[in-house]
Amino acid sequence: MSKDPELRSKMRSSTAALKDLDIGGIIQNELSKYLHSDEFGDTIKASLNDIMATMINEAVQPLKQRIENLEEQLEAVKQKVNDNEQYSRRSNVRIFGMESPDTNSDLVMVENCTKSVVDFCKNELGVDLNEQEIDRAHRVGRQHGKKSRAIIVKFRSHASKVKVMKAKKNLKGKPLYVNEDLTSQNLWLLKRSKEACKGNGYAYSVDGKIFVKIRDSHDSIRINRLADLEKLHLVVSF
Repeated sequence: MSKDPELRSKMRSSTAALKDLDIGGIIQNELSKYLHSDEFGDTIKASLNDIMATMINEAVQPLKQRIENLEEQLEAVKQKVNDNEQYSRRSNVRIFGMESPDTNSDLVMVENCTKSVVDFCKNELGVDLNEQEIDRAHRVGRQHGKKSRAIIVKFRSHASKVKVMKAKKNLKGKPLYVNEDLTSQNLWLLKRSKEACKGNGYAYSVDGKIFVKIRDSHDSIRINRLADLEKLHLVVSF
């Protein structure tokens, strides 16, 4: 029992000491030190970076998707325009290598291109045409020295054009060529296709559509874009 008063005295002393302590000040001081520490700064920066990255991603993602959709729509529109332009040329051909009256002369002469085309078809292709089958014909491009400019021919019917294209095989071995009148986009794609097929097949066009025939393959493959060549593992050069 003699120890009870002593214990109570110690407890009173401890309680008094605790009362004298500024608990709030101690907590505030420790908190202040932490808030000004590098550890707290790094933690805040990391948290802010995470929050900002999330916010930016959430804001940008819909915009990226919208841009991708707009790009797809633009490509579709461009393809539609190209297809329409090519369709307008479906009855056209371009003839290369036909000498013009002024090729070997210093005199400027007026050429009847329609008659020249009819004569060319008869003498070089073995195709009998009359002038009424031709809507119009004229030279295109710039004159380069003595080299003749190409002639673009628009037939009144697609059938007349097909007749001429089928007979172009008769020009083999001659410096004369008959090609379809392709849009710039399709002409570019045909050139890339020919380069990609070199040594492994060949490329050609039918009514403005580009095809490739791979060696040892029975089927021709339609090429709409460069990606189609890459799918066939054909190397495309620029």
